[in-house]
Amino acid sequence: MVRAAAAADRAAMPDTSFLTLATDVAPLVHALRAADDTFGPAPHTMYGWAADELEERGAPRPGWPDHALLLVYQGVVALPEAGRFAADVGRLVRLMAPFPHLAWLVSAALHEHLMPGDAWAVPLLLDAAQGAGTLAPEPAVRALAVIGDRAVVDPLLDVVSQPRHRVATSAALVLGRLRAREAAAPLLGLLGRRRDPEVVTALGLLGVREAAPVLHALLDAARLARPSRRTERDAELLAATARALGRIGDAGASASLRALLDDPYVDVALAAADALTRLDDPDGARRLHAHLYVWEAARRLAQLGHADGVAAMRACYRADPNARPRGLARDPGGRRLLLQALGHEGDAADLAFVHWVAAHDVDRTEQGWTLAEEARRAARRIEARASDARRWDS
Repeated sequence: MVRAAAAADRAAMPDTSFLTLATDVAPLVHALRAADDTFGPAPHTMYGWAADELEERGAPRPGWPDHALLLVYQGVVALPEAGRFAADVGRLVRLMAPFPHLAWLVSAALHEHLMPGDAWAVPLLLDAAQGAGTLAPEPAVRALAVIGDRAVVDPLLDVVSQPRHRVATSAALVLGRLRAREAAAPLLGLLGRRRDPEVVTALGLLGVREAAPVLHALLDAARLARPSRRTERDAELLAATARALGRIGDAGASASLRALLDDPYVDVALAAADALTRLDDPDGARRLHAHLYVWEAARRLAQLGHADGVAAMRACYRADPNARPRGLARDPGGRRLLLQALGHEGDAADLAFVHWVAAHDVDRTEQGWTLAEEARRAARRIEARASDARRWDS
């Protein structure tokens, strides 16, 4: 949609072919064309679309339409060497400030395209996390987890104490993914104020055993309440609590977790099953096998080395079990979302599946590149995160 609007806008412009390309965007256009060329003679990728805009319009400046600015920005931040053009990214962000409806998309593009080690984006993201700048803070905070820079831990600890609920809980989740053990006490304090799935998940990722009494209380209260009276948020909190107890390794939770295996909310039942597999309780794997058609169940069994889990994960990737009729082919956009989630949250146990996709799926995404390329990006994120975790734990 953005690309079509930009093309229509350019078509309405007067002929500017007599103008020479501004020298300050020539290196950027060259980088975009080079990145586009790596995908062969097939139709353009988002790199090529961004280069088209720059060649047609020259250097970005006030007066550009919002869709053209966004198209160029998305192409630039997706570049493998985007850090070379950090100043251009900052300029584009400032030019989009008069368009508040773009704030979320601008932040989300960083979360979507940044790679581990992209420290050039940290100042921009921290400004958003602390309420400054023009980026939407929540996706900006989440993008910090992708970069994996431990230098952001102290600023995020400050964000956790802020009154902005969604930003504070997003910061908590990032601290959990960064394995920032110094965040344990602040997160316990936050959990005392806010019973929130992101905070619970963060404490589970950190393995904070001191959280167990509060998590047991949450689990028991939710388990005893009528499922028919639960909200979606209640179910999300219950599922997060179950998974956190499994990650913490609290064997005392086994009985309560087994009681959730038949919960009418499938997400809750699968979270309890996942937790039980981490506690070496065979009931967990049995329940997961009963839901092999669900992505989360198939993925956990694949992580545990079950051959049927690997096959089911591939089947869930190809076909959407929630579609009607069941088994309808999953479109490239849906498959890309699965790969992005693995890239942002997956671990080394997911790499075999991701490499399989990289070797087999040549369908193209809306960005113009193949799902095989998207899988390779996910693999780089997972590998970097695993390497960081080993270094931080040593």
